[in-house]
Amino acid sequence: MAREIFQYIGSMESTRHFLIALKDGESIKDWMIRETLSRLSNRYKAIHMAEDLNVNPSKIHRFLTKKNVNDEFYQKWFSWYVKKQ
Repeated sequence: MAREIFQYIGSMESTRHFLIALKDGESIKDWMIRETLSRLSNRYKAIHMAEDLNVNPSKIHRFLTKKNVNDEFYQKWFSWYVKKQ
């Protein structure tokens, strides 16, 4: 069931809307981790994602293990996610 709608405003002043469908009891962070893991593979690893996000690889590890990361990480993640759509 879709419960959240997010608005992303990019650097080019264009607005993109997308719908995030969360499973029952799932948080936004859980959804982000699920989306991240679905993109990782034997060829595209977390270290490559860290390079794409321009963050330290340890931040990806902290994020994937449900530890705290700063707001800047979430901004970079959503920018990366929108570009991949």
